[in-house]
Amino acid sequence: MIPGAAPPPPAPAPAGSESWETPPPGTLGAVGTVGTAISIWWRHRVRLALLTFVLGGVVTVVASLVDPGPGLRELIQMYRTGLIPDDLEQPSRVSQSLGMLSGLVLEPILALATMRIVVGGSVGSVPKAPAAAFYGLRRIASTWWLFIALALTFVALAIPTLIVAAGLGAQWSPLWGVGVVPFVYVGVRLAPVLGAFVVDDARGFAAIGRSWTLSRRRWWATAGALAISAALAIALALATVVLQVLIPGSGDASAFARAAVGALVGAFTGPIPYAVVAVLYLDLRARHEPTPPSAVRTMIERHDPD
Repeated sequence: MIPGAAPPPPAPAPAGSESWETPPPGTLGAVGTVGTAISIWWRHRVRLALLTFVLGGVVTVVASLVDPGPGLRELIQMYRTGLIPDDLEQPSRVSQSLGMLSGLVLEPILALATMRIVVGGSVGSVPKAPAAAFYGLRRIASTWWLFIALALTFVALAIPTLIVAAGLGAQWSPLWGVGVVPFVYVGVRLAPVLGAFVVDDARGFAAIGRSWTLSRRRWWATAGALAISAALAIALALATVVLQVLIPGSGDASAFARAAVGALVGAFTGPIPYAVVAVLYLDLRARHEPTPPSAVRTMIERHDPD
């Protein structure tokens, strides 16, 4: 360098810079996990809301037009009295078909797309909404297998629980509630399973095993994050119900208005639980297997559309 000359400008950071877009995982407690998840959700709220509305809200609104069903006030009255009106219509075939489409196709795509955006938001690799939706679509068959593996796991857990309950007999019925404990324990241990599927590309029982390994010795912290997320989700759901109850009437127009309000509010708040699971997975992974952001970025981009 020439004496007296200004020093050269610093070189730009490489594309694969080892810096997180969020507080570094591996240091987060239950509150920090939820707070980081909400921060990522808020940063990408428009993209996430668009995905949630298109893949979930639209079906809800359409179903309300096809099959309005009883109004909220009627449902509350049925709950209070325990009586079901004789003229209560059963869900139509179209409505049932929409429900199956949502549960078997759209919801899995939405779950994966949301996880892809949130994990990408931690490492600087956030796809656009259409690309995230296509990411979920191309992995949907593997998602079905994952859900089947989860169902088989809990069925296997239920069999000994039912045997013990049957052996106790009716006189021990107050203790049957203890049978819930194994399900809660296992459910918390498997909470990061979607993260293992998205980041590690672990499928079926491999994803379950991966989740079980990562949540070792972190049960209480994981349960705390899930409890805070559940409490937040319940509060938002109750607030949505209050808004829907304020809509008068019980006809088709009122049913459509209530469905629209629920879909719009859910579009913004629905991604939060997925965001919590994504951040929870990254934190657990960092505690067991510290991984630089560039490596995580490479892993999550392997199934991105070309």
